[in-house]
Amino acid sequence: MYRVDDLLFDGWYRHAVAGGFTDTFELYIDALCGLPPHDYAQALEAIGRRLGRLRPRASLWFRVHNLRGRWYLDALRDGLQNTGVSFAVTPFEEKFDPLKFTFWPVADRVPSPRPPAYLPEEPYWGWARSKRLVLQAMARLDRAYTREVASMVQLGRTQAYNLLASLEQEGWVERVALEDGYDYWQVRRKGLSAALRLWRIPPGQDFDERHERENPQATHHVGRVSKHNRTKRLWRDWLMNASFRSQITIYAVWSEVALPVNTICDALAWGEYEGRETLFWLEVLSSKKGHEDLRHDIVSKSNAVAAYVGMYGVPIVLAFLGQRWTLGTLGGVFSRIPKEIAVIAAPWTHFGRLPTPRWGDFQYLV
Repeated sequence: MYRVDDLLFDGWYRHAVAGGFTDTFELYIDALCGLPPHDYAQALEAIGRRLGRLRPRASLWFRVHNLRGRWYLDALRDGLQNTGVSFAVTPFEEKFDPLKFTFWPVADRVPSPRPPAYLPEEPYWGWARSKRLVLQAMARLDRAYTREVASMVQLGRTQAYNLLASLEQEGWVERVALEDGYDYWQVRRKGLSAALRLWRIPPGQDFDERHERENPQATHHVGRVSKHNRTKRLWRDWLMNASFRSQITIYAVWSEVALPVNTICDALAWGEYEGRETLFWLEVLSSKKGHEDLRHDIVSKSNAVAAYVGMYGVPIVLAFLGQRWTLGTLGGVFSRIPKEIAVIAAPWTHFGRLPTPRWGDFQYLV
């Protein structure tokens, strides 16, 4: 690794191009590290701008691994609009190609000085991947129950509990015990700092986008579990318990994701359905709203889904869960559905009971 001030980079090279040698820094981006691509891009932009101030002739190469399909790569690239330096976003295995950068990397006949090497001393750099993922999930959720963490990182509940207990023993998270038995976990300042560093976020850099995007501090109130919040954090488990689970694969899942179509979805799972790269978009209908407000929200979300499909060309399964009476507001909204969208709806009373999605159609489970 290399260090520029307090920025860390996974690689640095002088690439010979027309005009001389580049000053190219590399960041290895894990597509399965617990951050949605649009949110992660906000932090990476800030790193690029800082690098540009410290090394004005630098270029930045984001090499993405653990990729499945094209969506994550495209979404990350689209989110990087103002890095301040020439940059490229490619699959990890691709070779350096100056034509992949946003503009030709600055090159000098006199090579740039080699940045100082950085030898990580903190223990978290040597952790097993599963332990890192659990801490990163906690850094995004802030507070969470064992089952929610297990669902987010796609581990068994026992394995997730053991990893959380290990993190607690080492002081990275803490267990909050409540009188009514609803114990949960909370990330500590030390744990948050470690997770940010594993994402390559330097000390002092604001990264509010790491949070769930709607009122993250209000998720758990003295042990009372919100059905709404519980449902969206367990979206992966809903899918993996559905009757069509043999037709799907889940790569990653996030709750409360801000998307560049002026909306926040309650949960988003990235994976495959029937062998095609697919996003599974969840909306949990609020029982605190009236019919007209619910209908307005449903139409707004449907338009956002259609716009997102148009932006990235990735098919989307749009799911609505809620109390039975809230689902009644869906009637008549989905008369014409694009062939790249499947809409499903079901009461949230029967866990994992979902209708089978059909492209260009609306399936409602009574």
